[in-house]
Amino acid sequence: PKFENNSFGLFIQNTLKFNKATIETGIRNDFTNHYGSFFLPSIAMIYHFDEHWAARGGVGLGYKVPNALAPQMIDYPLERLMPINMQTTKAEKSVGYNLEFNYKKKFENGNSIFINQAFFLTDINHPVIATLDANQNVYFANQDKPVVSKGFDTYIKGKVDDWELYLGYTFTIAKYKFQNGNQFIPLTPKNRAAMTV
Repeated sequence: PKFENNSFGLFIQNTLKFNKATIETGIRNDFTNHYGSFFLPSIAMIYHFDEHWAARGGVGLGYKVPNALAPQMIDYPLERLMPINMQTTKAEKSVGYNLEFNYKKKFENGNSIFINQAFFLTDINHPVIATLDANQNVYFANQDKPVVSKGFDTYIKGKVDDWELYLGYTFTIAKYKFQNGNQFIPLTPKNRAAMTV
């Protein structure tokens, strides 16, 4: 069967700068051929306490239309993918929150340090999940409870003489709230660390 999704959107952004704060607001509206339109406002604010410290927070809405060909955690055979029922399947809608704190300092000898501590929370409503029937055919349908991802990210960048050091650590809890028992999403690590010198 033929499968086609089309969309177009409009986006407006405004930035207001004050003495120590900057506020960014955005309005986006997407129009899709099968799932209607999506109004997606967002707002973010950054505040500089002084030359070293700053904080930033934001919230925004998002969406994703159902797509049977989107990458899944399991590589299902194409011949087993059933068409999505556009009459009963809704688009996923999400809301994301973030809050971060920054510290930066440059020393007289040219060395410097930058630290970013961020926190995040994403809630995906009506997630479209693949399920297998008795004949091993793959169907896609909305679930009645959300997918929730939350955690924090720590990033440190340091420069000493001709050396640069990058340290990163991310802690994530991602859950399928619609599942009974173990809700943790497979192949999504709780802990991830990286270092570069």
